[in-house]
Amino acid sequence: YNEFGTRGGASGGGWGGPIPERPFMRNTMRNNRGKYRDELRSSAARLVRGETTLPVVMQRLGLVVQGDIQKEISSLRSPPNSPVTIALKGSSKPLIDTGDMRGSVTYKVE
Repeated sequence: YNEFGTRGGASGGGWGGPIPERPFMRNTMRNNRGKYRDELRSSAARLVRGETTLPVVMQRLGLVVQGDIQKEISSLRSPPNSPVTIALKGSSKPLIDTGDMRGSVTYKVE
């Protein structure tokens, strides 16, 4: 619901109203594309030289992306919460209520 938003009502959403799109994952990927590309490029050279392994490279990248997504969740301010949401949760910070969603961001290397 948070990444893509909802129309509200029967389609889901907060208290019957729509939830606006707050694309924290897409923003993270778009804003850090160069950083991730550079990290993979650097890692490829270390792989070729036998200085690391692919699982280590992917674990490292996973940790970086996880942290970047968590930062995006923490820093997102727009669109703001509705007055109803602010009154119900006692905060005007979008995407943060208990912190469970931010804390649940993880990665898996297979």
